[in-house]
Amino acid sequence: YKKKRFIYISRTKPLGPKNRWIRFDLNNDISKFKYKKIKHCIFLASPQYLKKNMKFKTFNKEYFWIKKIIKNIEIEKLIYVSSPTIYLKNHFVGINKYNIEKFLIKNKQKFMSLQIWRPFNLINTNYKKYSDHFHNLLYKIMFVQKKTAYNFNGNKYDKRGYCNIDKFSNILLKNAFLKKSFIKNYGNLDAITIDEIVKIYNKYFYIKFKRIFVPNFMSKKININIISKNSKNNVYSNESSKNIIKKYLLSKLHNETK
Repeated sequence: YKKKRFIYISRTKPLGPKNRWIRFDLNNDISKFKYKKIKHCIFLASPQYLKKNMKFKTFNKEYFWIKKIIKNIEIEKLIYVSSPTIYLKNHFVGINKYNIEKFLIKNKQKFMSLQIWRPFNLINTNYKKYSDHFHNLLYKIMFVQKKTAYNFNGNKYDKRGYCNIDKFSNILLKNAFLKKSFIKNYGNLDAITIDEIVKIYNKYFYIKFKRIFVPNFMSKKININIISKNSKNNVYSNESSKNIIKKYLLSKLHNETK
């Protein structure tokens, strides 16, 4: 797959090769898009996970984008990156992702193969922007805004199983060119609590600022966001969540001191 020629389509410049990207906004007229036939399409477009975007209407844009593409462009193999939020009740992201999956499955005859991935808690150590996922939000609050206290909506015993995005990307690509259709969950059974993440961050917060960050968690309900065990539809990353979090933190600190 490394010899395949990809093009990168984005309304803002992506981090791919400079000579292989096309600027295109999916809110615009799709008839103006230059490619009408595509062998492999990996669909990653989605509103950014930010507090200001956390509305059903905002994330519903993704549903209209993919409907527009499927109805106007001939695609041989489609790889769609969905989300495990489809398992949550009344989640604004999950409802939209579920509707998209349902639409794609209903139109599966249009593709030679259809692959749907639901990755849990991916971490990209090279991503320069900040989302409102906890590991990103905590870094922004502690090391950018330099706050020493903050009220979080969750519970300190909330658990996450984190995955390295590069490892997931390689697995996705290795499967993308197979003549197989499937729906797969991707995740890590090795969990870490929110409180443990704060302790890792606090170690380096003290080294950098000689201060300790004190969080306050306002929810009494514990949320556990981890892939289930022993499902034939699961692919496991088998990584250390603690090491992934630490690698993310050290990478951010290193990049921002350049």
